[in-house]
Amino acid sequence: IMHTHNRINALIQGDVSCGKTIVAIIAMFLCAENGYQAVLMAPKKVLAVQHYKEVSSYAEKMGYTVVFLRAGMTAKEKREAQKLISSGDANIIVGTHSCLNYEYKNLGLVVIDEEHIFGTKQKESFVREANRGIHFISMSATPIPRSLAIILYGDMEVTQLRELPAKRLPSTSC
Repeated sequence: IMHTHNRINALIQGDVSCGKTIVAIIAMFLCAENGYQAVLMAPKKVLAVQHYKEVSSYAEKMGYTVVFLRAGMTAKEKREAQKLISSGDANIIVGTHSCLNYEYKNLGLVVIDEEHIFGTKQKESFVREANRGIHFISMSATPIPRSLAIILYGDMEVTQLRELPAKRLPSTSC
């Protein structure tokens, strides 16, 4: 368990495609580099798959092992995933709330995308992990005023990514 005096407990807000995920990936790689495991959870399988593809594309180049967890895995897939996770061979784990059903060897960081969509029981699990001293980052594209975010998210640091990556087209609504 990591030292709590330096523990990250943050909400990262920003527009769609502003760079929240790459910030999370960098934090996850720093964890892996220091011998810890990192988990990135998304509330929907489609978003989890998107994150898995992006994380994997970078992780392969860095020599990290990424495991994807989802509902509907076969018993064999679950056993293989658990073996990689509990041995520490899996540095980074990406998935849906299924990530809560596994035992980790050395969990150091939990990143939750669109945490407000998860149910109450899942949120309680996140809080338990954070209270153990594990770093915790919540990401949201939903604009939440800072004062409301502090009320909703308690003692979390609230960071807004206001600048967009170069050459990024603005978001449009239908």
